[in-house]
Amino acid sequence: MPHLPTGLTPPRPLSTPCRRRYGDRLTMRQLQCLRLASQGWSSRQIAVDLSLSHRTVQEHLMNACSRLGVATSVQAVARLIATGDIERL
Repeated sequence: MPHLPTGLTPPRPLSTPCRRRYGDRLTMRQLQCLRLASQGWSSRQIAVDLSLSHRTVQEHLMNACSRLGVATSVQAVARLIATGDIERL
C-alpha cells in the first residue's frame, strides 16, 4: 500500500448497494476518487495513491459530477453521503 499522508486513513471498499445504485452512471474509478475526496484527500494525494496523473483524477471527479448532475466534487460527495453510499467523517 502506498504511504498515506499524515492523518489520512485508507478507504474502505465500496458497498454492494453503492455499486448497484451508481454502477450504470459512475465508474469504479470515479467512485474511488469521490470516496478519497470525501476523506479530505486532495486530487494530488488521490493521484499518488491510485497511481494516476493529477489531471486524470481531476477528469474522473469532473465526469462523476457531470453524471450525478452536480457542479462540484463537494456536491457529489454530499449526494453520496446523503444516500449513505459513503460515510460521513
